[in-house]
Amino acid sequence: MQAFRRTGSKLVKELITWTAPRYSPGTSGGYLLHPLQRSSWTPLWKSSAAFCQSPQFKDYGVPNPSWSQEMVDQFEKYMALSKDGTWSKIPNRNHFMDIIPESLRGQFKERKLKNSRYLVRCVDAEGLGFEYVAFFNASEKRMVSLFQPGPYLEGPTGLVHGGAVAAILDTTFGGCALFSAGKILTANLNINYKSPIPLGSVVLMDTKVDRTEGRKLYLTGHVQSVDGQTLYAEATSKSSGLSEEGGTFCSIRGQEDYKRMVCKRDPKRAKRTFIQMSRWLSFCSLELYPSASWLSRDGVETCPQPG
Repeated sequence: MQAFRRTGSKLVKELITWTAPRYSPGTSGGYLLHPLQRSSWTPLWKSSAAFCQSPQFKDYGVPNPSWSQEMVDQFEKYMALSKDGTWSKIPNRNHFMDIIPESLRGQFKERKLKNSRYLVRCVDAEGLGFEYVAFFNASEKRMVSLFQPGPYLEGPTGLVHGGAVAAILDTTFGGCALFSAGKILTANLNINYKSPIPLGSVVLMDTKVDRTEGRKLYLTGHVQSVDGQTLYAEATSKSSGLSEEGGTFCSIRGQEDYKRMVCKRDPKRAKRTFIQMSRWLSFCSLELYPSASWLSRDGVETCPQPG
C-alpha cells in the first residue's frame, strides 16, 4: 500500500510540473503548449507545483499575428537558450494567482474579485496593449522581458506612457524576486528615464538580484533596445516577502478590519500578526496610524470591538 501511495504521489507531481512551450512547425503559429511534459528546471521556490497546469489557462506569452518579426526573432533566441535548462519561459496569464507558486495562492483567494484582471493583461485584443514574454535564469537570478508596446499605451504622441514602462518593469522585477527568493511584494521602485520608447518597438527589460539583506531583496535593471544601442531607462527595486501568518497584514487600508476579524477568532494570533505588520510597514518606510494603540502595554491583548 505504501509503495502504491508513493507511486501515485510521484505520478501527480509529474502531471502538474510545468514546462515552456516548444516549437512545433506543424501547428498554427509554430508553437505548441505541452502542459504535461516534465521540465528540467526546478523552481527555486521548492515547490513541485509552481504553476497552475490546467490547459484552460491560456499562455499569452507566445507569438501572435501582432508580433513584429523582431519580437519573434528575440523570442526564438531565448527559446533556443531554454533548451539546456539555462533559461526558462514564464507563463503569461490573465491573473496573478495563475502565475505565483501554489503555496502562496491561498493568501489571495478571499481578495480575488470575480472580474479582476492582471494589469499587464488588461487588454484582450492582440497587439493593442502589453505584448510581452518573460524568461528566467535561475543560476544568475536574472529575468528578462521582451516588450512590444501597443497603441493603447500611448503617452506623448507616438511614444509609450511612462506609467506603462513602470508597470512592465515592476512586473519583471517582481517575477525576478519571486522566482529567485519567493518575494512578491515591491517595497520600492526607482526609475531613471533616459530616452522615450516608440510605440510598436521591441525593447528588452533586463533585471537581476543585486544583493540580499535579511528579508530585503535588492534588484537592478535596465530597459534597452534589443541591439543594445539605445538605453531607455535604468531602475532599481526593493522587494520583500509575506509572513508565515499570511499576506493580508500588509494592506494599510484594511488594518483595522483585519485586526477586528482576527481578534474575534484568535487574540494571540492577532497580536503576532500586528507585530509582523509593524515590522513590514517599518521596512517599507511607512508608519502605523494612531489606532495602533489597540495592544496594551503589559502585553495583554485588548482587541477592539466591532462598530
